[in-house]
Amino acid sequence: MSLYPLKFEPIYKEKIWGGENLKKYLNKDLQGLKKVGESWEISDHFDDNSIVINGELKGKSLHSILKDYGRDLIGNKADDRFLERFPLLIKFIDANDKLSVQVHPDDEYANKNENGEFGKTEMWYIVHAEENAKLIAGVKEGITKEKFKELLEANKLEEALNYVDIKTGDAIYIPAGRLHAILPGIVINEIQQNSDVTYRVYDWGRVGMDGKPRELHIDKSLDVINFNDTNIEKLKFNEVYNSNEGKIIEVVKSNFFNVDKIVVKSTISFKEKGETFFSYSVIEGEGEILWSDNKIDIKKGESFLIPASVKEYSIKSLHSNLVLIRSYL
Repeated sequence: MSLYPLKFEPIYKEKIWGGENLKKYLNKDLQGLKKVGESWEISDHFDDNSIVINGELKGKSLHSILKDYGRDLIGNKADDRFLERFPLLIKFIDANDKLSVQVHPDDEYANKNENGEFGKTEMWYIVHAEENAKLIAGVKEGITKEKFKELLEANKLEEALNYVDIKTGDAIYIPAGRLHAILPGIVINEIQQNSDVTYRVYDWGRVGMDGKPRELHIDKSLDVINFNDTNIEKLKFNEVYNSNEGKIIEVVKSNFFNVDKIVVKSTISFKEKGETFFSYSVIEGEGEILWSDNKIDIKKGESFLIPASVKEYSIKSLHSNLVLIRSYL
């Protein structure tokens, strides 16, 4: 059987900082949950495995499809290690309250210290931001490891943090080693390496859902924080295609993933070489995926995966502009 565009059941994660904004801004059915912080959209992470909800592979996990189809799913460009685990993890995040101040390790550190996990470089596309919203990314100039420890022990860590003003439609890159936190009033589409390794260094003095302080990982955080990582700026977009059909805008190119913003005005057709899969999240609008005389409906808040073996397909907008975030190797 040939592969086809795949849609998955979201995996919802309740968090102390979560809320119901994924329903408000992305039309998610939160199944009565009140504090959803994350929706794992496309995941092959150990027990958190996305399940297909359309077509002949309905009920199959992403991991089992990877095992069965290999490079037909991920493409010729992917490293061999991605034949064991899908390379990316795609999420929506609702920061109804502030997240912990945290950092992620790189591949080498994670592999050595976290049972062979991948490192975690990620990027955030801002689906919605309240007025005057901010993020934390990096440290202030002049903050050394020693100064950071001093401020942390004195409960004055906020003096070390670099704040970035953001608005709806912005994006920011968070490489491994960059200290960061999402602050209240923000909904994001996160594209990241397939890893769940997070080191919390500071949690604002609060307790978790069990009423106890959440675990901190101060020593590991201090190992991996890049203290030269200052003056962080939002990503600058690069428009690479503009026609009556729509626009394709480069958001980021990296060694871990590339991300584009796509605005479909009518129908955009794609002809690929089978080098990589393409994952999509729908940020605005509704439409259709068209391929080989078939079609699938898509709508705001959904994500889908185009396997590498699906080399020709089109995305059609219905009613108004369709806005998608696309990621690939």
